[in-house]
Amino acid sequence: MNNQELEQEILSFIPYSPSGMTKSALHRLIRTDRSSMLKAVSHLTDLGYIRQETKGNTHLLSLIDTKSDIKTFKGVMKWQIDLLSESIKKLNEHKKLFKFREYKKKPNEYKPINPKIAQDLMQFSMYVDYLMQHSNKYHYAKQFKFMTEKEANFRINKIDRILKKSIDQVFTKHSKERLGLIYWIQHTDRTWNVII
Repeated sequence: MNNQELEQEILSFIPYSPSGMTKSALHRLIRTDRSSMLKAVSHLTDLGYIRQETKGNTHLLSLIDTKSDIKTFKGVMKWQIDLLSESIKKLNEHKKLFKFREYKKKPNEYKPINPKIAQDLMQFSMYVDYLMQHSNKYHYAKQFKFMTEKEANFRINKIDRILKKSIDQVFTKHSKERLGLIYWIQHTDRTWNVII
């Protein structure tokens, strides 16, 4: 039995129940030596599939249930995508977004043409920022084993695709104002400011 088959077999026996299963009980069900089983259990724990709890001298194993988390994630993503799509629609109603100001004694700048455009830009930037915060959260959840690597990567990649598609839509519609958009984002949103 290879490592992947062993891990699959372990996952098929461990319950979701908080009462869990002892390592000894698991070993009686698994067709391998104890050392290999313990290594596999440790690996699955590191990946976030198994929770280990100690009660006295007993080590209890239980599966981590992420089904309700996935449902919540999908709901949050739908809501965020709807808000972001609406902000893109408002931005794309404007033919021109910025006026360029050139100075002799201070850096040049791009300013929104009017307060309505400034408000629409802020909304777009804010909704993109929310998604970036979710992405950062899942990066750390993966790093500190709060979530399985597979699930964290799924969520991070989904958010990356949403962000890329949304930003590309705005940049394509306002291709001549790309520098203005970059300037605006860099100077109004700390999450996007790669200088600091």
